[in-house]
Amino acid sequence: MSDELTYQDQTEKDKPESRKIPIQFIGSPREYWKIYMINLALTILTLGLYRPWAKVRQYKYLYNHLLVDGIPMDFTAKPIRLLFGQLIVMLFFGLYAYSQITINVTLSVILILTFILMLPILMWLSYRFFFRYTQWSGVSMSFTASKSEFYLETIINSLVSIFFITVPLAQRRWFKFIARNAFWGNKQLSVNPSLEKLYTGLGLYIGTIAGGIFIFFTILVVVMGVATVSMPEENLSNMSAGFVIGFTILGLLIYLSILFGGMAFLKGYTVHAIYHGLKIGSAKLKLNIKPLRLSWEYLKLYVLTIFSFGFAYPYLFAKLLATIANNAHLELPEGESLLTRDMATEEVSAIGVEALDDAGFDIDFDIGL
Repeated sequence: MSDELTYQDQTEKDKPESRKIPIQFIGSPREYWKIYMINLALTILTLGLYRPWAKVRQYKYLYNHLLVDGIPMDFTAKPIRLLFGQLIVMLFFGLYAYSQITINVTLSVILILTFILMLPILMWLSYRFFFRYTQWSGVSMSFTASKSEFYLETIINSLVSIFFITVPLAQRRWFKFIARNAFWGNKQLSVNPSLEKLYTGLGLYIGTIAGGIFIFFTILVVVMGVATVSMPEENLSNMSAGFVIGFTILGLLIYLSILFGGMAFLKGYTVHAIYHGLKIGSAKLKLNIKPLRLSWEYLKLYVLTIFSFGFAYPYLFAKLLATIANNAHLELPEGESLLTRDMATEEVSAIGVEALDDAGFDIDFDIGL
């Protein structure tokens, strides 16, 4: 017994010590809200042409206020590089709108098939672009997967996720593929998302929706039963209009509640699975926040954004980013440095197409990082 204890003590001593590298988001939600709203107004006034400048301004603000070891990150893309992708998107939707107005079924089908076939390529260009122009301490990131590798992986993941129950397997495979082809300087990223967390998020999503539907129909049956028993038959027809309107509103509220509740669980557990344990070389990212707490933060983002008609979104998003960043740190083995002299790598060409990047709920913490 004493030998076993001695061995365990020695094992603990032999474990390499690590130091924590802090991560902080020091941006102001109010300031980001002003930037976002001014950008939105200018984008609307210019019929979308200002969007590339708006995106760069927003990304620069978020990156420059995201500190790793006290050093801000940077987004170095020029708006003109994003304009090319913006024009492609506008051209596509313009042609599609024309096909709908003129009822040109052939053109509509051709455009839809073209979009489906081109989707993996547009995603590949977008990944390369945003990794390429993301920097920390003067060292750029890169995404090295080839066009054919990315296209094949997209097809495989689509097939794996055909069945609802296999979606977490497809997610896990996708995240590992992205990280395997992502580098910061010469340091490769790696991630091994927990299947338990991915399936827990999916299970809570399904359970929340199923439970909400059950509660709604239970209330409906109980109210109908009470009304039938307690009210004379001639009064039932008089209350039918108000009853239908009232229950329509109640049903909508319950539907929104269970939908956003389920989405929050799914997002919270998925994000936690991706980022907790993500490695950059030998540095490991740790989240000091539970998946359930993260789900609650997403629920606030979704619900308050909807009920404020979108006006609260930028403020809430900055708050969410601060919550995640300020509850995260990198663990680096003692004696190793996050930044080394040989970090400079061969330039990776990138085309400034960000056609699929959407400044909506899906930005989250991975805003091009």
